[in-house]
Amino acid sequence: MLRKCKKTLPVIGMILLLSGLFGCGAPEAQNPAPADPAPVETEEAVNEDDPDEGMGDLIEDEEIADDADVADNPQETEEAGDSYEALYKKQTEELQSQKMADRFALVKIDEDDIPELVAADSAGSFDHENAFIYTIHDGKCALLCSAITGVDGASIAFCEGKNIILQSGGIAGATDAFSKIEDGKLTEVFRAEMIDTLKTDAEDEEIYKYSVNGKDADKKAYIDELTKFTASCEPLTRIDYDGLNTVTLKNEQDSVWFEQTENHPFEKVYF
Repeated sequence: MLRKCKKTLPVIGMILLLSGLFGCGAPEAQNPAPADPAPVETEEAVNEDDPDEGMGDLIEDEEIADDADVADNPQETEEAGDSYEALYKKQTEELQSQKMADRFALVKIDEDDIPELVAADSAGSFDHENAFIYTIHDGKCALLCSAITGVDGASIAFCEGKNIILQSGGIAGATDAFSKIEDGKLTEVFRAEMIDTLKTDAEDEEIYKYSVNGKDADKKAYIDELTKFTASCEPLTRIDYDGLNTVTLKNEQDSVWFEQTENHPFEKVYF
């Protein structure tokens, strides 16, 4: 019996040892580790390659605001393209390079805020156009008219602020056509013509044919209508080789003609 107990004791000891080991681990299972603390809110990292990442709505609103500001400011809109000064400067450089004109001035002919450019050749050439008027239309420099002044009575004049340009000339007789600036070109508003028929009367006087606005007229009606319309357009300024000179319609002894009354030389070369 004693020998049997001796064999049993090691087994009991082993059981107690294992029970002790399992018993020590039990409290940890009953008390789990506390949950991780709530994350602290921090600023989002900025993408150095694209600083505006994640700001799409804000950027879009800013762009709309910028567009609205430009629309409310026509000066900034004009500066986005070529200004009228830049366009006229290009035109004057071209005329000078072609030796067509060397005197320039800005004048207000029509009612808008952009002036017109007048140009002249101070040499008074008779083999090419030497007088010009330009305007700005649709962002471009547009030629309104030109003439070889002094040949067959050809000339160009304008009335500042009244939107009138007068083109005169004629190989046999005289034609005076008044026009206004409209959509970047000239629209005729009055025309008076005196045409030499190359015939003579019984007293060997030349016979002329007269017309006003395309309709036949006698000499008196021609003079009266031309005088009346010209009076509404004066003072007229003619583009000459020596300057921008004032001209006035003279009506004497049943004859009419444009006579220079004042000389206004070009003071400087513009642009």
